Amino acid sequence: MDGQSGPDGRHATRNSLDGHASVHGTVLQAERIEGLTIHQAEDHRPPPPRQLPSRIGTFVNRKRELDRLTRALTFANLVTVSGMGGVGKTRLIAEWADAVADRFPDGQLYANLEDGRRDGVVDVGAVLGDFLAALGVHAAFLPATVSGRSALFRTVTRGLRLLVVVDNVR
Repeated sequence: MDGQSGPDGRHATRNSLDGHASVHGTVLQAERIEGLTIHQAEDHRPPPPRQLPSRIGTFVNRKRELDRLTRALTFANLVTVSGMGGVGKTRLIAEWADAVADRFPDGQLYANLEDGRRDGVVDVGAVLGDFLAALGVHAAFLPATVSGRSALFRTVTRGLRLLVVVDNVR
């Protein structure tokens, strides 16, 4: 609120929102008793994340593996796909995820741990931060610790039908 002198010399108060304020939610401002201005915050939720690598070219000879992954959905919450580097594991998952995308209406998160590995160590906090941002959590609300981000991730994803793919795990 800014203080200014009015035309009658009395001290008047003016409400304002400047570019320095962080606003989350609805702001209600009263200019005068008779006047009311309502600033309704827009819904800025991002669309469900679709972060898996794009499908490129023709994909063949993996029907058995695709079927096994689909069958695993009926009884497993965690599936591990392993094999030598370069044999097409990421491509297999991308193809499969595209085929079953309707089973994960709340999105698909993807992290390639090779991208964030430094001296053999992965910054798990950064990965969780990226996931939370993709799910619409504002950076101002991200906890500083890995345990805090992990707890927030569990809170945000509770009840969601979400696919999380973590690639290049060692």
